[in-house]
Amino acid sequence: MFKKLFYFYFFLCFCGATAQFQKYYDAGGHVYHDVNIEIIESSLGTGVIAAGNHFDPQMSAWVPFIQGMDASGNVLWSVNGYAAGPTNLRLFDIEVYQDFLIMTGSVEDANGLKKPVAAKYDLVTNSFAQVYYYDVISTSFPAEAFNIKYTQADIDADGTPDPGFILGGYIIIPTGEKLGLVIRTDFDLQPLAATEVGVSGANQSPGFNMVNKVTETNDGYFLTGSATYVNNNVAQQAVLMHKINFDLTMAWDISYVFSNQNDVSVDAYYDDSSNEIYALVNYSSTHLFGVTVLENATGTIVGNKSWYATNPNTEQYGFRIHKSPNSNNLIINGYDRISNIAASGTQMAETNVVVYEFDKATGQIAGSGYQYIIPNQELGTEDYNFWDNQMPLIYYPEMAQYKDLVTGTNIAFKTGYYEDPTTNVPDMALFNNTGNANICDNFSLTYTTNVFPNTLAVNANSAGGLTVTPNAFSIALMPMSVTVTDCSSNAIDKQKIDEGLLYPNPVQNLLYIKFPNAQTYIIRDLSQRLVKTGRVENQTVPVSGLKKGIYVIEILYGDKHQKRITFIKK
Repeated sequence: MFKKLFYFYFFLCFCGATAQFQKYYDAGGHVYHDVNIEIIESSLGTGVIAAGNHFDPQMSAWVPFIQGMDASGNVLWSVNGYAAGPTNLRLFDIEVYQDFLIMTGSVEDANGLKKPVAAKYDLVTNSFAQVYYYDVISTSFPAEAFNIKYTQADIDADGTPDPGFILGGYIIIPTGEKLGLVIRTDFDLQPLAATEVGVSGANQSPGFNMVNKVTETNDGYFLTGSATYVNNNVAQQAVLMHKINFDLTMAWDISYVFSNQNDVSVDAYYDDSSNEIYALVNYSSTHLFGVTVLENATGTIVGNKSWYATNPNTEQYGFRIHKSPNSNNLIINGYDRISNIAASGTQMAETNVVVYEFDKATGQIAGSGYQYIIPNQELGTEDYNFWDNQMPLIYYPEMAQYKDLVTGTNIAFKTGYYEDPTTNVPDMALFNNTGNANICDNFSLTYTTNVFPNTLAVNANSAGGLTVTPNAFSIALMPMSVTVTDCSSNAIDKQKIDEGLLYPNPVQNLLYIKFPNAQTYIIRDLSQRLVKTGRVENQTVPVSGLKKGIYVIEILYGDKHQKRITFIKK
């Protein structure tokens, strides 16, 4: 059955542009977690693949999932994966190259130790080509991998490309200290080289050294993540800014401390036209993100292009940075930590998608920033929950992708979470937008961009020569059922904000209503609870008595016409 799903549906042709959509996917009450996406454009067609893990509602057990959709968001196939041999297979990232789907994550070996995984699935033959977990240095060293990328860099400097993959993660050495880990494989996932990265010898257990993303430049790999900085015998999470050469030897390091709390780099974009690296960083002291721009050749920070954002009313973190259809800009995608979108103060909106497009030269916003309004709440406590801490400290899934297609058009997808009103667990949300705004509820975002400050250097190192031993095992894939709805099924009203008919928005005291013969109004919170009614007088509605949050106002005007508009109470 699985063969037929892959083989038949991916031969469906994608032609021309697709309509925008916002869809929700319910896997029978399972919790969608660690969701990342990849765009596929191959001989099999064009679409999007989502992958991650399905947890039970108690967040105590999980099984990986992979879900294939066409460019309109229709589910073509959906499977769960089960490891034979090692246990607790967990999927953290996928990569699509030609007709292959490559996966990474971790398993637990016979001794209960986590080990990094790499698997390659052939979408044409509908079978796994290779599946391995790796012992790094010793069988007794735990490790995990969070990111995998295709590369054909010349690792042995013989002038011939060496196609394969590169993984980023961490390893724990016998002292209990965590170090960043990078593994380079050939195309058949056989290890070619490996290096450890971080500030070693800090005598901190486990510390904060790790690699969460690998970005290829024209002459090496730029690593994001964090490094351990020790201040007065207290370990602190510092920003990793580290580059290694194609043979995994160290090129340069410009890792730094921004504040006195947790800071982490999470992704990067390499601009080949300027030979610069745009590194996306989250700062715990500002509760927001920033971009550090580096010269690829030397690691020198480009101060006039580097910035960090501030807004005292938001708590939002970047997960992904990628190109824009406008070559002068880049786009940051991430999640809002929490928004009180009900007048009662109920925390209904965790992990709302946020989008910020900025000018590469200045960092200033290009157009508008957006937050997609969807009810959701993260469940339980789990190692890689986003919000068990102020922000994710390690793992940042690739929740947004952009691709220029061979047809000359471009396509972009983002993923998020939607709390199913029937099961009360997070379903997966998928968005396809022609611009940065989704088609359903959203509101505009503004930030202040600040000049990048002086920082304290942290000297992270990388040391290669690590031995890596592959261990083959198998993964069985079983079809699963998925129910799809669109955002019109959401309990939240989906009329987009119309700022020309209702202003100011956000509002402090008085809403001004620009409708002919506006008569009465009804205001509800996003749980549909009635909070205020009255008559429109002098084209105004008083809202000073409402709590901060997001509301929907329904206005009766003219000859029994109705209009619903979302507004924000400051």
